[in-house]
Amino acid sequence: MDALLEAADAADEVLKRYYRQPLDIRIKPDGSPVTQADQESEKAVLDVLQRRFPECGALGEETGQQGNQASRFIIDPLDGTKSFIHRLPFCGPLLAFERDGIVQAGVVSLPMLGERVWAERGKGCFWNGKKCRVSTAKTLKESFVTAEWTRSGKEGYGNAMMALSQAVGHERGYSDAFGYFLVASGLSDGFVEGYPHYWDVAAPTVCIEEAGGRISHLPGKFNGLSVASNSAIHDEFCGFLKDGYEKT
Repeated sequence: MDALLEAADAADEVLKRYYRQPLDIRIKPDGSPVTQADQESEKAVLDVLQRRFPECGALGEETGQQGNQASRFIIDPLDGTKSFIHRLPFCGPLLAFERDGIVQAGVVSLPMLGERVWAERGKGCFWNGKKCRVSTAKTLKESFVTAEWTRSGKEGYGNAMMALSQAVGHERGYSDAFGYFLVASGLSDGFVEGYPHYWDVAAPTVCIEEAGGRISHLPGKFNGLSVASNSAIHDEFCGFLKDGYEKT
């Protein structure tokens, strides 16, 4: 956990240095953007983690797999690159440690907002150093839910997402690292995003579960949906989305 927090500090410093500065933006083969901030952030993370745990491998969004994959670090150096490019602060690194396929610890950091949650399996979730819990909303009707609407629609949940916006108490369009942070800290009741990669969900999963919440994957037309909530609304939340899935 200490190593992950140190690595998150290193990534945060890189991202703050590039924030709202001119960026070299390239488009990767999967159509997503990448900047020098993403790449330098991942290098800074790897420098810390490989120095402290050279026996562990890594899976990084920008550098791929390397080393021992039985005990490895999962790295998204900048979750929310599009927000970063548009000078919005709702983004940051997601870092996790996985052993034998189970995520043991994770950090969700939002350096431009000065916010961070982290968790270690069996030890709870912490928000800026204080233990935190998910929210207490018991139904979708009373809940505040955030979502990544466009990608969720492309996964075949467009109609379900539109219906969801009417079924919940309040909704907003926050996404990426910020959406998961809101659930883990108890500031929102649920979050959904379309076709996440493993590095998008590894760190949020342990943080949300250790805060008392749940996170599930629903199948879709590409990679499916990631659905996170406070647990109390989880079955209703997932069921609502499943009922509106457009199979064709």
